[in-house]
Amino acid sequence: MLDGICDTLPGKVAHIEFHCRPEYPLHCPEARSKWFLYPDRGGYYYYPTLYVDGKDCGSTPSAWESYLSARLSAPSDVSLTHIGTTYDPATRTGQLQVECYNSGGDEISAAFQFAITEDSVNYSAPNGDLWHNAVCRDFVPNQYGTAVTLAA
Repeated sequence: MLDGICDTLPGKVAHIEFHCRPEYPLHCPEARSKWFLYPDRGGYYYYPTLYVDGKDCGSTPSAWESYLSARLSAPSDVSLTHIGTTYDPATRTGQLQVECYNSGGDEISAAFQFAITEDSVNYSAPNGDLWHNAVCRDFVPNQYGTAVTLAA
């Protein structure tokens, strides 16, 4: 379902798998922390759940594409341009450059972050899946992001 939405809305939606259970081999501690930053539903967290702009959009995947399409067609004062990424596997360090622009009349405060994912992970999961894509491995700088303020 999520891959289909990403195919329908290329370059606008990213599918990221959060494996939140610590005993699971594809677990990412930051993903678990990120998951619990969202509000629960009466003491429970449901899987799968779509959050857009911090809003709980429900646990019904068949409704997600229309919601995302409508949200993405709404005008936005903020634009982001990925300038470039460098990474040195030997030192496991890199740099990410993004340009943010606020064309609106009001100052905007937000948190800015990136998810680092891995594709083609071979693992025989309990549900029978052998291959996993978009597996969350890390957040840059962390699950909370970097506070930014974009002037009008």
